[in-house]
Amino acid sequence: MQGVIEMANAILKIKQNIGIGIVGWLVMFAPSPSHALTVEEVPNPRKTDNGWVTDMADILSDRTENQLNQMISQLESDDGTEIAVVTVPETSPSASPKEFATKLFNYWKIGKADRDNGILFLISTSDRLAEIETGYGMEEILPDAKVGNIIDTQIIPKFKQNHFNEGTLAGTKKLIATVKTSADRQSAVTKVNPEEPELKFSSFPFTFPIILMMLPILLGLLFYFIHRSRKLFIEPNETRKRIEKDDNHLPIFCAKCKQKMQKVEDTEIQNLLSESEKIAQEIGSIKLESWKYSSCSQQPIIFIYTSDPSISVESIAHLSSSSSSNSSRSGISGGTSAGDISSGSSSGGASSGSSSDGASSGSSSGGASY
Repeated sequence: MQGVIEMANAILKIKQNIGIGIVGWLVMFAPSPSHALTVEEVPNPRKTDNGWVTDMADILSDRTENQLNQMISQLESDDGTEIAVVTVPETSPSASPKEFATKLFNYWKIGKADRDNGILFLISTSDRLAEIETGYGMEEILPDAKVGNIIDTQIIPKFKQNHFNEGTLAGTKKLIATVKTSADRQSAVTKVNPEEPELKFSSFPFTFPIILMMLPILLGLLFYFIHRSRKLFIEPNETRKRIEKDDNHLPIFCAKCKQKMQKVEDTEIQNLLSESEKIAQEIGSIKLESWKYSSCSQQPIIFIYTSDPSISVESIAHLSSSSSSNSSRSGISGGTSAGDISSGSSSGGASSGSSSDGASSGSSSGGASY
């Protein structure tokens, strides 16, 4: 009888323990009442431990948090971009996780103030959503389409398997890689097209002497090309032309056909010259050249080169006619030499007083002034 009583007590005790266990299990796993979370209640990791990760949902391991902090710190050091990774159990009373992310981003002022280059990676476990919020300075680097692709390909597939550590690391690594790629591309463009260096005043004393040294050379080259581009054009009806000293090296062209004229050999020139031209050339007062046209005229033209402004085509022609006239009146033969005329001992010179003033002037000009 005593054995039966002990067995009954044991059964009763077992039932009591089972009941207590069931109650405890129900208390432990019963859903807790919803607690509203505001952005002000989310700890800012920059202020708490100078990090970049806040895990309020307690889904990340310590190792993952350390990896995230190291990667983001390196990015911030290299590029200045700031990334905050935040997990929360819920985002109510905000209307949506997107609204909560925007409020938190603005409340923390993520990113540099002058560049607005912040990124917020938010994970809400009760909403089962991941949000990525960016500053205006990151819109070109991370447009909405690229952000959506990162979430769909790097984060969500791993979160669906409850691999929160792997999904959070993969998404953050992709964000950092995208930012670095853009920074490297911008650096390459800067190297290809560097900005013009500013001219500093301190370098001016060294530059000024170089400019002074180069100035004569530059002016000389400028004068050379200007002079080289000049041409001398002659009308086909001209037979004599006086050439100024500055123009005696210019190329000669026909004004009508624009063709370059051809120089006549010195041996052929003598047949084209008058006696006075021959005398003046022998004395050295003038230099004569003959050029012929390509097609516009068969008559060559005689060019008179001299530095004496008083000598003209008319004076040469006048000298020729005066010499011929005096020779006929005074009986000077064709063998009169240039020396006789130069010395004034010829009969032409003696009879100059009985000739007209014009003839006397012409004879003097032709014989003595040279």
